[in-house]
Amino acid sequence: MIEITVRSVSTLKTKFRTPAVVSLPEGSMVKDLLAACGVETDRVIVLLNNMQVSLNHKLNHSDQVTILPIIIGG
Repeated sequence: MIEITVRSVSTLKTKFRTPAVVSLPEGSMVKDLLAACGVETDRVIVLLNNMQVSLNHKLNHSDQVTILPIIIGG
């Protein structure tokens, strides 16, 4: 198992308390973390250790993930 520290901002804070530590199986990807947190993948940008990554990026023990909502408007 790996442990990932997760933070979120704005409206996503209502889905789970942050910061949170989430345990996932070895080999998990960002999309697995989002599913475990109940976050829809098409509505967020994910920063892994302060760098934007894709949903298929593999996670490592002690990674820090920030989940940001996509804001649309004009």
